[in-house]
Amino acid sequence: MVSDLRFEEPPVREVSLTVFFERVATLQSLNLAQLRVDWKDAYPKVSEVPPRPPLRGDAPMHQYLGGNSFWPMPLTAFTNARGDQTIELQNDRFSVVWRFHQGPKTYPGYDELSAELLLRFEEFRRAVSSSLAQEVNPTDIYVSYTNLIEGVLPESLAVGILTNWRTSMAQLDPPELAGLRLHYCSPELEEDVALTILVDPSFDRDRERDDPCASLELEGTISLEDSSIIDRSLAIAHDAVVKKFLELTNDDMRTRWGLRSEDV
Repeated sequence: MVSDLRFEEPPVREVSLTVFFERVATLQSLNLAQLRVDWKDAYPKVSEVPPRPPLRGDAPMHQYLGGNSFWPMPLTAFTNARGDQTIELQNDRFSVVWRFHQGPKTYPGYDELSAELLLRFEEFRRAVSSSLAQEVNPTDIYVSYTNLIEGVLPESLAVGILTNWRTSMAQLDPPELAGLRLHYCSPELEEDVALTILVDPSFDRDRERDDPCASLELEGTISLEDSSIIDRSLAIAHDAVVKKFLELTNDDMRTRWGLRSEDV
């Protein structure tokens, strides 16, 4: 299975696991007061930023607020002491996000991150039920992996992907900006997971340096027909993303990253 896949030196730089749910219009930061207490040891840093757009654009981002309207809830971020793992939530989503931290290896792996998501999401659901007497009804699962592909420029990575690595040499003058966008949502895809592939410059590096690199991001989204199977749907979306990642990269890359198993 893809879930058994391991890299000795994974190229991953950011992972986001998200549960979207039906918008809870009355949810406010005050309703999360108990969670701030319960999570203060694991996630001592708390911050707020403007909310992100809805998943499907079914609610306008800009709207007139009357005197009886609820003030829009911000996106609230609970971050651990190290600064590499964050719980992000607002009134329509709940995420666990891991970001690369300079220094010793810190990537905890999918199993640990997904277990943390499921645990904290259940605590969040109980908090909403207790404070608002309202249920949180999940609708979609979203999985995103952003990888740093070293040794290749964005245009060469795009050419390699589009030619199934028959060539990685882009036959054009070096562009100032290069990228690639691919989206798959056909019913032939396994378990109806919608996949998006993005190739971009890596802003960690200057393209004029001797060590070129590119960013390869893969996003998987799956709608929940049964909100009780969040863990299974999360695993399905994750496996689809990892399987596509293996298809998009070449043997040299996977060897360099120390692929232990290809039981996919």
